[in-house]
Amino acid sequence: MAERYVTGSTGIVITVPESDELVRAVRERYDPALAFGVPPHVTVLFPWLSQPSVTDEQLAALAELAAATPAFDAALTHVRRFPGVAWLAPRPSEPFRALSRAVWARWPQTPPYEGRFADPAPHLTVADGQPDEVLDAVERELGSRLPVPFKVDALTLLCFDGRRWTQLARFGLAR
Repeated sequence: MAERYVTGSTGIVITVPESDELVRAVRERYDPALAFGVPPHVTVLFPWLSQPSVTDEQLAALAELAAATPAFDAALTHVRRFPGVAWLAPRPSEPFRALSRAVWARWPQTPPYEGRFADPAPHLTVADGQPDEVLDAVERELGSRLPVPFKVDALTLLCFDGRRWTQLARFGLAR
């Protein structure tokens, strides 16, 4: 899985610590990203800039964008799937999409997921690279324990150092 991550890669996410109690055991079994320090999150933009390109000016621009975005309430409401992946859907989804569009508009050279998806669905991955029977079990295990409400009040900048993802900075949204 480390080959999936490039040293110096960064990503902008919304961490969802409120979900950790629900998803940790599932992620420990079925989401290899957890072993690399990836917290439960909804991605805003990945990949973003390479870490050497993240200057004080870039950080200030990201802080300004965050400060101009109102905080909002959301909830993880349903288990959904991509091929090989189980994920939790946040609702409402539009504020997450708007954040992704705003960050991408500010840094047009960094399309979400390198442009592989026309309109990426906001999601919190709980199982990755798994066969359908595992995804079925994950859906049964988590589905009845939703929703999980959470507050979206900050953007978190993560960086991969070659071994782990770590937090570089956190930017508060407008209250």
